[in-house]
Amino acid sequence: MSYADYEGGDYAGSEDQDLPYYFEYVKPTEFGEAYYQNPKYFNQATNSYVAYYATPEEKAQNKLTFGPGVLADSRLRKQLGMKTIKEGDTVPAMLIDDMAVQRWLDAVRDAETLRGQSPTRLPVAEMVYQMGLSGVKKFDEMLSAIDPETIREKALDSRWARQTPARAEAVARRLKEAAELEQPRPMRNPRDYNLYDTLLELVDSVRDRLGLPF
Repeated sequence: MSYADYEGGDYAGSEDQDLPYYFEYVKPTEFGEAYYQNPKYFNQATNSYVAYYATPEEKAQNKLTFGPGVLADSRLRKQLGMKTIKEGDTVPAMLIDDMAVQRWLDAVRDAETLRGQSPTRLPVAEMVYQMGLSGVKKFDEMLSAIDPETIREKALDSRWARQTPARAEAVARRLKEAAELEQPRPMRNPRDYNLYDTLLELVDSVRDRLGLPF
């Protein structure tokens, strides 16, 4: 399932960059091509996702996942009309993909409570998608920082970065790049202006318009 499958559809009312960001960065990280080739995670014959334990810790807690980070919790069981879900159970890919997209849009809305409509809301939403809003709220130093490099450093100074270093580094880099877009442009020093040259250009322009000789 790609962005083209959603463009102009039920999610057309979302912000322009919300879904492209999800399909470019979030979904490939959560469920890349290698997963689709592995029958432990995806059944190609039936085009369906397979319930699996993402980590040993989640197996100990009996927390199953489908596809791109969709937890097999009570909410999902209710939506699917299933009383129980066990490892190896399958669900049609279209259903899980739709739920993953909705989960992403929910994450964006949660991120907006922290960052408003600023460019940093999407990298923050990516963090929310992975660890929940309550988890991201613990990054108080990152959220309160203004300097882009400080924001990146504070994001990486965390248990999250130690647990998933490659992903954290990528998200922190996008967070820094987004923060740089929020920085005010420096005002030009008046000393950089050459008033004499500016006046000459203005006089020449007036002469051209009036057809006056030089």
